[in-house]
Amino acid sequence: MIALGLAAAAVAGWVVLGFAATEPLPATYGNQPTVVSQVIVAKVCTSEDVEKLVKTFIRAFNNGDLERLDRIFAREPEFRSYATDPPGKRHAPIAWDRATLIRYFAQRHAIREHLQLRSYRFRGNTVAVPPWGNFDVELLRRARNFPATRYRGTGAAYCYAVRSNAIIVWSMSTRLR
Repeated sequence: MIALGLAAAAVAGWVVLGFAATEPLPATYGNQPTVVSQVIVAKVCTSEDVEKLVKTFIRAFNNGDLERLDRIFAREPEFRSYATDPPGKRHAPIAWDRATLIRYFAQRHAIREHLQLRSYRFRGNTVAVPPWGNFDVELLRRARNFPATRYRGTGAAYCYAVRSNAIIVWSMSTRLR
């Protein structure tokens, strides 16, 4: 029965990732109140969902809006990486470190780094729980210390029915195909 329910949910384009209760659960560990998790409903990403997220990221990046950038990228453990070639090289293992990401964005904004989206392509969803939407981008990247250079990027995002969508992977390079 559970498998049938998950199959129906997948067809509908959403997955429940938690549970909620309206009544307290019986206290089995003394008389302490029971903490119940929230319902998080992931959904299959659409091209429009992910394109909007990518454009929101680029706008926040260019404006140095660190609070918005912090909200756009998934938190641990969902966050996977933010990687780029020089200048401002960010490769593994630091690319996997969400704790350093916003400080990195502040440094890039300080030298007036700017990204311009040249093209966007949605590559569909990876079948997983939760599913994630995959994308490719072409960008112009420039700053005070380097001229406009063409970069290609790839990434992935989680989409949700009841909270903001989030980028989990962003990678850009002059060498990506």
